[in-house]
Amino acid sequence: MKILDMIIAVLAIIIPLVFGYFIDYAQLGVVAGLAGLMLSQDHFRTSLKEQFDQSFSTALASGIAFIAGLRLTGHFYLSLFAIPVIIFTITTLGRFSRKWMRASVLFSIFLVIGYGSGSTGKIAFVTAVTFILGIIWVQLLLLIMHPVYMGYLKRKKVLWKEEPKRSISNKQLWLHWKKGLKSLKGWQFQLRLTLCIVIAQIIRYFISEHHTYWILLTITIVIQYNLEHSTERIVGRSMGTLIGVCISMILAFLKGPAELYFSILVFLTILRSFFSKKNYFLYSLASTPLIMALLGFGKPMTDAIFTDRIFTTCLGCIISFIFGYYIWKKYILKPSAEVKK
Repeated sequence: MKILDMIIAVLAIIIPLVFGYFIDYAQLGVVAGLAGLMLSQDHFRTSLKEQFDQSFSTALASGIAFIAGLRLTGHFYLSLFAIPVIIFTITTLGRFSRKWMRASVLFSIFLVIGYGSGSTGKIAFVTAVTFILGIIWVQLLLLIMHPVYMGYLKRKKVLWKEEPKRSISNKQLWLHWKKGLKSLKGWQFQLRLTLCIVIAQIIRYFISEHHTYWILLTITIVIQYNLEHSTERIVGRSMGTLIGVCISMILAFLKGPAELYFSILVFLTILRSFFSKKNYFLYSLASTPLIMALLGFGKPMTDAIFTDRIFTTCLGCIISFIFGYYIWKKYILKPSAEVKK
């Protein structure tokens, strides 16, 4: 139901931004808007209980990740070690189920966003509270809109018959998780992501004066779980990330009215929702610029920052392609695929 998805996405992202802008705390609006951006694509469940369970688990994972990232802010050397370890552990646990995997990916992204916020002391506390409020806001929207979705399903039931859901017990998931860890393929996502993160951390150690957390953010956005479909996705996300940086920089330099900025964000939000299940390439080209434009909202812009973000974003894309896709597809996982044939 595309119209409902678009309405939820716009309300989840734009309302916090507008509120933050009018109380003269734009960055707090950005923090809450980021929660809306990443979580407004949650799928509806057929029962209110399932919807509530999903909302609670998503909110819990996202909130913990963001706060953990905030706690690492200001601890550069600790973050060099802690971020790869946390991401590897979380994504390994995430293989337990699809719901856990999605939560682990969101956890990794929000961990990096929290770390890159640069908030410490009392500001960190306010930032954390704002982010949690943003999570609650988008989950409330999903719960409020749930009856509308159910009404839509009831009207459509005359057109198709729903297939019965296959029940999978936690024991079966546990056995599948353990079995998967006995093969390299079962480790490939967490190893690919962590390898890229480790390389990024090494680079950050030597060029720490730059905005190097953008390298980490680019990697967590670009690297995907399914290696088989990574070619289109990594190109789409890489191009989207670069375009997104350029859009956010242009908007910051133009210094146009806030209404224009909000209108562009609404347009990108609608495009993102429209293409979410139709065309992954176009979805990425709309989604990533939206993330980058949000992160640049309300911040002063200089030529140095523009150059820095382009550089670190390109670096993140290159690392993701070489160490998160190419060497695995070409050299590491290819032999096992040939043996299987």
